[in-house]
Order: sequence, then C-alpha cells, then structure tokens
Amino acid sequence: MKYALNVNTDGRILSATFDRYAPAQWPRVDTLPQGDITDYLYHADTKSFEYKPLPKPDPPKPPETGGTAAEIARLEERINNLEQNAIYN
Repeated sequence: MKYALNVNTDGRILSATFDRYAPAQWPRVDTLPQGDITDYLYHADTKSFEYKPLPKPDPPKPPETGGTAAEIARLEERINNLEQNAIYN
C-alpha cells in the first residue's frame, strides 16, 4: 500500500493519506514511521525519515483558586440579595 505525505517546506511531515486521495506532487512512501508522524522529517532526496520531534510546550498553569474567605462570603451575600430581589420583584 502506498501513502502520500503532506510535507512542510522544512521537510516536517504534516499529515499522510492514502495515495489515491493526495495531489500528484506529494511524495509517496510504502510505510509510515511509527508513532506520531509529525515528529519526523522526510528527506525526499534519500527517501528517508529522520526522527526530530519539536519541543513540547510547557503545561498550562492551573487557574488561581480565587479570593479569600471574606471575598467569597461577600459574593455569596450579593448572590443571596439578588435572588431575594428577583423573588419579590
């Protein structure tokens, strides 16, 4: 089975599809590299793959926990007041 590679200008594999679905200018290969194919560069001149993963981004920072107990109590009081006003208006 043949696969077609969508390759960036630097040789990084962006995606792959079956031969029949790809544009004619995409390079064809018989096998795909194992794992995440976007971790590989494709060298058309030697028809070979090079494992060269991009650096992984830092994990997102957890959101701040909110305010102090006094701030939370004030917000709860405001919610209670709004609820009571909605009931009686």
